[in-house]
Amino acid sequence: MYILLLSAVAVATASFAQTAVTVPPSAWRAALPARERPLTLPEKVEPGQLHLAVPLDHAGRLEDALPLYHARAEQTQTVADRLRYAGALLRSGRQEDARKVFDALLVERQSGPHGSASSNLLPCASAMIIQGFPDLAVERLRPAHRESPADRRLGLLLARALAATGDRAGARSVLAEIGKGLDTWDAGALVELARSYLLAGDPTSARSLLNRDIDESVGHMMRDSVLANLSLLEGDWAGATKLLANGKRKGPPGLDEERVNRTWRNVQRELRSMQLRLGLGLWREGKPEAAMDEVARAAMSDEEYVRSAALMLGVAGNLAKGRHDAAERRLAALGGHDRCFLGAVERTKGEMGAGRQPAEGLRMLEEALASEDRSADFVTRSVVEVLREAARPAKPAPTPNGPP
Repeated sequence: MYILLLSAVAVATASFAQTAVTVPPSAWRAALPARERPLTLPEKVEPGQLHLAVPLDHAGRLEDALPLYHARAEQTQTVADRLRYAGALLRSGRQEDARKVFDALLVERQSGPHGSASSNLLPCASAMIIQGFPDLAVERLRPAHRESPADRRLGLLLARALAATGDRAGARSVLAEIGKGLDTWDAGALVELARSYLLAGDPTSARSLLNRDIDESVGHMMRDSVLANLSLLEGDWAGATKLLANGKRKGPPGLDEERVNRTWRNVQRELRSMQLRLGLGLWREGKPEAAMDEVARAAMSDEEYVRSAALMLGVAGNLAKGRHDAAERRLAALGGHDRCFLGAVERTKGEMGAGRQPAEGLRMLEEALASEDRSADFVTRSVVEVLREAARPAKPAPTPNGPP
């Protein structure tokens, strides 16, 4: 979480370190695809209804969505659609089938500028991390890094994957190899290096890098996002909330739209993670309505950790308002979207249905969320704390003739 992962759908156009915003809003708005979100989903899905794949998936009907993802990938043969299908296979528990899709992509060469060709390794590894399976990314990235230890993009992505699996020492080892000659790094790459140091457990190095001058707005947004994590690690929620609120305003216009041009998808992922943490901060400040507004936006992320955490906070919001049916529907959507959460969801629903604090269910939910990104444990713990408080059974009202 919280890294400018290489876009899985724009390898040739989205650079790892984002540059200054130079595209006028009218230009990228014109490139946005038409929205296709049905108001209701059919009970029976027809084979040709490919546009229903994502809505069905988000509604917790992954098994209905899988054939549509497959058909779309077969029809277009694009890297983007095949990665989307592979990600859905991972979440459905069909890891071997997903590996076959990734393997086919990894032997292909992607067309690049001026007739050059590039490997699909980075977009495949990025997709694995985005889908919440960083261990698979490490498996693919390690051999490539050994062959090209000076490749900064490869090193940063491997460090990110290692941190997400919980191997912070391994991440720091990679960063020690690539974090040299900083005068040749541009501002955006330095922010990413700072983020990597933070997630690898070295906040001192992160803060030192963030003190450098950054002269463009997207870089300022990213820096505020990383600084907010430093504040969270220090328990300064008020400081983190202020940084996140300010940082949101520094992104390009229209970044909070449901869809953006593919060149900006990495930046939009950053915004969604900022909205998740801002929602947590606002909740802690006693502003639940404002918090849920941010959480609802964060739930639109295609990064599974951010989306899962946002859904769990949405459940807390429902429970705090006494809307138990809505909370159960949201939990069901989480379990139906990703099998990693299915057992935890069923246990949580069962305990709440019996009128008990869902202690074991919440423990299982915490572990499922943590497995997607162990470098974000400071966020995971806060999400579960909010949910635990909201799920606490209400105390029965005292009887009129009871003790004073």
